[in-house]
Amino acid sequence: MQRHLTRTRTAFVVILFGLLCWPMVALSEESHTWAPYKNARYGFSIEYPSDLFTPDEPPFNNAGRSFQSKDGKAQFSVWGSANALEQSLDEYRTGFMEVEDYSNVTYQPKGSNWFVLSGVRGDRIFYEKVILSCRNETVNTLRVYYPTVEKARYDKIVTRLEETFRTGPGIGDEDCE
Repeated sequence: MQRHLTRTRTAFVVILFGLLCWPMVALSEESHTWAPYKNARYGFSIEYPSDLFTPDEPPFNNAGRSFQSKDGKAQFSVWGSANALEQSLDEYRTGFMEVEDYSNVTYQPKGSNWFVLSGVRGDRIFYEKVILSCRNETVNTLRVYYPTVEKARYDKIVTRLEETFRTGPGIGDEDCE
């Protein structure tokens, strides 16, 4: 009888512990419904969590799209533009940094046709990725803002946004792979 009570108590403790921890596991493994967005004008594409973000109305020139989180705490935008000044990636990056405050950049990797600038502005984290099309004819940009207090949650989302953000063929780049 004593052995049966010990097993029952142990099972009860294990079940109780599991029930108490379940909400934390569910929150840490948050999953989303990902939807594609492809820009018809510039051809770039991205996947975004449609259960978390709602697209704004498209701009009149169809250069891109902005998305707002349903709780109003975060937003991201993707857009394309012609590289009318035929700037190199470094020249574009320098010009980009002159327009906004980049005094608190904490992450800034760079590739042959892209760069990232990420850091903090006030109580928000920004993440910006710029990609040039294969002949540098088109510039495609992803910009994300979210609260620093929700860094752990949004970092995972930004990673997926970044991984799925693809440049399209630029103006005259139709034969590019």
